Amino acid sequence: MPNTEIRSTGDTESKDSLQNHFTDRVIIDVPIECMGPSGQPVIDLDNLLIGNAGTFYGGMAAGVNPRLATIAAVKAFPENIEVSMTAPTAGGRLKTFHWSVSQIKDNPAYKPRVADERVGYFTTSFRDLGKFRDDQVDTRYINRWHLEKKEPKLKISPPKQPIVYYVEHTVPARYRRWVKEGTLYWNKAFEEVGIRDAIEVYYQDKETGAHMDKDPEDVRYNFIRWLANDIGTAVGPSRAHPITGEILDADIVLTDGWIRHFWYQANEFAPSVAMEGFGSDTMAWLDKNPQWDPRVRLAKPEDRQRIITERAMEQARRGIAGWGGAAIAMDPTVSNNADLSRLSEFVRIPTGRCMMSEGLSRDMAVAGLYMDVMGLIDEPPVGGEGGEGKKDEAKKDEPKKDDGDRLDGIPEWFVGPALAHLTVHEVGHTLGLRHNFKASSQYTLSEINSEAMKGKPNSASVMDYSPININMDKNAVQGDYSMIGIGDYDMWAIEYGYTLGDTKDVLKKVNQPGHMYLTDEDTGGPDPLARRYDWSKNPIDYAKSLMELANLSRGRIIEKFVKDGEPWSKARRGYEITLSTHLNAVSIMAGWIGGAHINRDRKGDPDGRVPIEPVPAQVQRDALD
Repeated sequence: MPNTEIRSTGDTESKDSLQNHFTDRVIIDVPIECMGPSGQPVIDLDNLLIGNAGTFYGGMAAGVNPRLATIAAVKAFPENIEVSMTAPTAGGRLKTFHWSVSQIKDNPAYKPRVADERVGYFTTSFRDLGKFRDDQVDTRYINRWHLEKKEPKLKISPPKQPIVYYVEHTVPARYRRWVKEGTLYWNKAFEEVGIRDAIEVYYQDKETGAHMDKDPEDVRYNFIRWLANDIGTAVGPSRAHPITGEILDADIVLTDGWIRHFWYQANEFAPSVAMEGFGSDTMAWLDKNPQWDPRVRLAKPEDRQRIITERAMEQARRGIAGWGGAAIAMDPTVSNNADLSRLSEFVRIPTGRCMMSEGLSRDMAVAGLYMDVMGLIDEPPVGGEGGEGKKDEAKKDEPKKDDGDRLDGIPEWFVGPALAHLTVHEVGHTLGLRHNFKASSQYTLSEINSEAMKGKPNSASVMDYSPININMDKNAVQGDYSMIGIGDYDMWAIEYGYTLGDTKDVLKKVNQPGHMYLTDEDTGGPDPLARRYDWSKNPIDYAKSLMELANLSRGRIIEKFVKDGEPWSKARRGYEITLSTHLNAVSIMAGWIGGAHINRDRKGDPDGRVPIEPVPAQVQRDALD
């Protein structure tokens, strides 16, 4: 394992000194069988991989029998190999293990960029012992692609090498244009830094054979893949050079589960709603008092004791907890071995856990219930994809003919923009961007639901978890249900990460409208605006709107939601959706009591704000009410 954590960019003496104290490490050794015709060593790959399965996989490979291992799949590409092997483990249970081995190519033309806490990028970190100031020793480089102008003299030029994504043939044809549209939203930001068409998107098509020669597992290509697995997940991991932070390749995986949740499956999300914003001290207390844990209390009665027992067993063997509130289980074999523990961190994809699709799944269920009971599923939008103008209640109850297309029974004008928004979020991760959970506080609800805002971004960033916008104000128009395009923060973040100019000038814009930023670790802190799934500059207005939505939908479950001939169990599912909505409203308000707003401005920034601003007492009282 190369030592990448301690380096020196200083004088020759400091570099020579490091070699005496901080050396590379040998993790695994296998014999060289012979030297090949090209003079390179030949090894037994079975010996390296399945023979050391316990080292790679810890307890998951307990009792593995390498003698009975078989090759499940193997692919060899110019820059990586992918190997899957199946072998019996403890108790004779067959398991398939996968290894991905990639070449890391150095790029002398790439210049690392130092990270700044005012803008959110994933980072590659190390300690630079060539420096002596405490605030400079710990160095962080942002993770980003190497983008250059093809014609440097032009104000706006095509890139030397664009970032190319291939939409895999597994993505249903009916959804592909929305996936492409969401991906290309980012080109607007790159144009602002002088690069036109920085991102290109191509469809892989099985019928025509277009791009079928490219394999998603080949690290030379970036793919957007689709899984029909009935699970509402989406991930956008990338792989960066461990020395410089240059992003080398990325793949995005979308699933169909969040779309399926439009048809009433939201009750399972109630525990996560209740726990949103819990800090590490609260989580530690819940570990010791599981009877008060929302994951227990909101579970089915017959499942509660089983969950408590499983949690106790998990705590007994758990290694570490990941940032962002997501527990990352590590086998004791790894966590108790310093070398292997560091190796696991070395190869970990540095994106944390993205839960946007989980919130979108819940919102799809809420929207499905609302549109069903209000007779809106068959109603075409008025004034574009953003939805219809608000009508009086009597007219809204009358179903309207919808001449538009339906995707899996859902109007395309609703589900299409939602998919584009989910895609642009995950693509943002592959460009290096972290979450920004303060971004949804840029506009008020009245601004969001106005004619002037239609077709425009209704949040500062797509890197927030913005909910489906259901307007309950009868006197206002229905704004776009999903965010369209990218926001002010997104433009600024790309400018900082990819500008060819001076980043100091870019960072001076920290206090401009729409440039607020707080991320995953801030959701457990004091700022009530650093929250997933909240909405608007005044979230108390959004919380009241959620209460109205829950009460309105709940009052029509029997009459409108359960149709003639359907089982009454559907009424329970509808009620659980409204209960989740109700719970979300209360949970959003909890953070405002005793809260304080956090600003990341540095001293001397133009119009700089103070770092901590207590929430006004009256706002706290309103939240408590």
